[in-house]
Amino acid sequence: VFGTNTVYLFRHPERADPSQPEVEYDWEFAQKEVSKYDRTLSTLKSPTHAPQSNSQTKEIENKLKEVEEKLTQDKAEAEKHLKEQQDKYERKIRELEEKMLIESEAQKYEMEKKKAEQEEREMLS
Repeated sequence: VFGTNTVYLFRHPERADPSQPEVEYDWEFAQKEVSKYDRTLSTLKSPTHAPQSNSQTKEIENKLKEVEEKLTQDKAEAEKHLKEQQDKYERKIRELEEKMLIESEAQKYEMEKKKAEQEEREMLS
């Protein structure tokens, strides 16, 4: 499960465990999972959480750093992708606006041309 406001679930068909009962994955389930993850993370960060040994403390700190680095990296990648997508759409919009402007000018020119031809015919008649 991943996401913040919108939560998605990816289930790999080859890795599905048929022995586990089918669970209904909905928004509430996902929010509970996120909440559980947040509580675990805050527990690990809290100074009252006293691991039993120095090696465990180092291991937890390393895991915490890895998770935070991964989160930062994923966020940067998502922002980069979003920026690229936004730039792409903005370029497409500008191209379409230019195309519409050119077509509008062409239509205006054609209308003026027809009007001039009609006036010319009326003058000759």
